[in-house]
Amino acid sequence: MLILSNIKEVSEFISRPSIAFLAYIFLWASILCLAQRYVAMVVGCGASSAKETREMEGKFKDMDVNEFIAQMKQGSPYLLRSFTNSLLDATANSDFAAVGRLLLRLTLIQGVLATIEVAILLVGLNQIVNEIS
Repeated sequence: MLILSNIKEVSEFISRPSIAFLAYIFLWASILCLAQRYVAMVVGCGASSAKETREMEGKFKDMDVNEFIAQMKQGSPYLLRSFTNSLLDATANSDFAAVGRLLLRLTLIQGVLATIEVAILLVGLNQIVNEIS
């Protein structure tokens, strides 16, 4: 963005097509960063939720689990219902590791997104260095 804001001065050192290429690189890196941050938020919320659930263990022994799950399903946003319903159904069937497996997959996806983001930014940096030298 610094390059774009000073395009007149920078265009002496870096060609305009390269500046356009760098702008696209920045755009894709920003999109990946957003996706990676969203996945990080989901993983963080899941981990803190698991911690709080462990701390409350035993307080809800007499709770109607099926009614609780039904209420959770109804409260899920429409766009996420199929996703959350599968996790809640797994929980209802005593598959308490389903959420853990999901969080592990999301953590791996987060790592891949961050790696690709860094690789894209390094390509952009390499382009800048090659143009200047």
